[in-house]
Amino acid sequence: IKPNELLQATGWIDLLRSFAIADPVVNQLALFVEPTRSADSAVFRGFRVTPELKPGDYRLSVEGERYTLSLDPGVQVETGQLSDSIGRSVGFLWRPDPSVFQGRKDVGFRVQTPREASNLLIKQLQMNLNEGSSFLSLTLTGTNSSRTAATLNAWVEQFVAVATALKKR
Repeated sequence: IKPNELLQATGWIDLLRSFAIADPVVNQLALFVEPTRSADSAVFRGFRVTPELKPGDYRLSVEGERYTLSLDPGVQVETGQLSDSIGRSVGFLWRPDPSVFQGRKDVGFRVQTPREASNLLIKQLQMNLNEGSSFLSLTLTGTNSSRTAATLNAWVEQFVAVATALKKR
């Protein structure tokens, strides 16, 4: 006699591939923004977006204490002081410390909607559940090893949190 299962094996895989797992991970790690150069990743700490986000390829040019935000290929979006919020007109919630721009005059980056980033991430996640086994193997590959590891760790933590909440219900 076995107790009723909360989910069958395929249900756990469906849960892992759901937006209930992917969306919080994407938002927590800001996976919707990708700098052109990985060396510029520190510039995007605390970068968030609003529902009014205008996705696209952007370029931030810095000259002294002023910035110019442009959509590639050269369509100016806004200008302002580095101490101000950057990109409010295109749905960014971003106010980086001006000191992160020292030595940088030009920062390129791509922004997509969080849902687009979730879809891509779900497609990249590989899962393997052997028949009759209770172990699920997850694999995520990427070009930045620390970011990929952080993403997979956050994914597993979110999965455990959601699965625990479902079990309690």
